[in-house]
Amino acid sequence: MVASNIFTQQETIAVLDCIGENIFVADTEFNLVWMNKMAHELINQIKEDVHVSSSNEVIGKNLSVFHRNFTYQEKILKESLPYTSRIQLFGKYSADLTVTELKNEHKDHIGYILIWNDVTEEEQANQETQKLIEELMTPILPMMVDDSLLVPLIGTYDEHRFDMLQRKLLHECSKADTEFVVFDFSGMSLADNQKLVTQIRTLTDTVSLIGAEPIHIGFPISMVKQFVQHGIKADAKTFRTFKEASTYLLKRKGYYIAPIENE
Repeated sequence: MVASNIFTQQETIAVLDCIGENIFVADTEFNLVWMNKMAHELINQIKEDVHVSSSNEVIGKNLSVFHRNFTYQEKILKESLPYTSRIQLFGKYSADLTVTELKNEHKDHIGYILIWNDVTEEEQANQETQKLIEELMTPILPMMVDDSLLVPLIGTYDEHRFDMLQRKLLHECSKADTEFVVFDFSGMSLADNQKLVTQIRTLTDTVSLIGAEPIHIGFPISMVKQFVQHGIKADAKTFRTFKEASTYLLKRKGYYIAPIENE
């Protein structure tokens, strides 16, 4: 007995139904001709997005019903098999897709097998984690002095991290009547890169344009040298320490610190 005769057609279908994956079979024209039980359950969950009332109605439909622009996917199916990728469907589902060529016993191409692993919840969790990481990477803190924000720049900053900080800073300043933004550079590492030095100037200009006053503290000597080397001026009040900046802010707001008198 040869291996191809071990299972009958019904037994083969039963085996595919037992596999814990969403399995689709399409013909050479990319029309769906079969799905296993898990795939039927999946389609029933998203039937409104594919505009059917039940999963059975998908049989015979072209794979293009799952994609707004099927031209790219069609090219992959014709030229780049086997193929594996994480895809987005209908703007709200994520799936790990594996596509392989289906051949008969004579090695003739007769269609495609698609395995669709729904990873929507996993992708949403990853996005939430990434959002949390970005929040921690770009802290913006309220200060004791009213209408003032502290922006501690810690570690190494690249262009992407500067962009995240700039977007978040604009958002935070728009939520309140921010008058002062204190940038603390004492914990920052900066490579010898004129573009990144320019980004610091851009942050300062951004704060000024929204009507707040930028204040710089804690410039490392290496960073000062780069400003001088590249001919860039930091148009902002600059202090060596946080204490000096706080004293300046208190005076600007008309406050002063006095000891509490004992009764």
